[in-house]
Amino acid sequence: MKRKLPHVFTLMLVALLADFFPAAAQMETFTEPLSQVSFPQKITMQYRDSTLTLSATGAAEKKLARKASKKGTEESRSILTVAHYMQNPPRSEAQKIYALVWESRGTKAFLINFNHRVPEGIVKGWFLSQAEKAEPAAVKKVQKSLEEFVNLFAGAFQVGERCTIQWLPDGATLVVMPNATEKVIADPGFAPFWWKLWLGEKSPFERADLVNRIVSL
Repeated sequence: MKRKLPHVFTLMLVALLADFFPAAAQMETFTEPLSQVSFPQKITMQYRDSTLTLSATGAAEKKLARKASKKGTEESRSILTVAHYMQNPPRSEAQKIYALVWESRGTKAFLINFNHRVPEGIVKGWFLSQAEKAEPAAVKKVQKSLEEFVNLFAGAFQVGERCTIQWLPDGATLVVMPNATEKVIADPGFAPFWWKLWLGEKSPFERADLVNRIVSL
């Protein structure tokens, strides 16, 4: 469903535009080492009358195990890689950085790249089970918003498709899907829930990798 709001949010995904606009290809990128997926070091989005620049804080890969039908063994496939971005990212030692990310009032975003074709329902089911296992008490507080969110990921995804989850200055969450469909989740409690889910101690990612570009050694 297309979002109909008086203010238009635009996220310029440099990695997606590089094939069509030669100038975009000159933008600086960084590569997540395990999946070898590259992301722009900076992304730009339009919020109301302002142009916001977000800088990458890091990226992490997620593998999912599946059972091989003939041998009964398990193999892992790189399903997706996530890059995290912030407006004016802080720098701090590792033990303090996550709280600074959560507490920052600047705009934040997760940029998701799909590394493998994923059938219908897999991503939705994984997101939902991940939330319910990691934060069962918190899920009850955002149940309606969580269902609204995971339903966006009910379909299949192709290799190289990208989507974003943005935590906007007004507290809302904007999700931009690979086909450019946009959905706003107005609940101001949802974005903090999701950020703590992916940057918290029970993160499904190696969470240190999501902030390794802003950690002071």
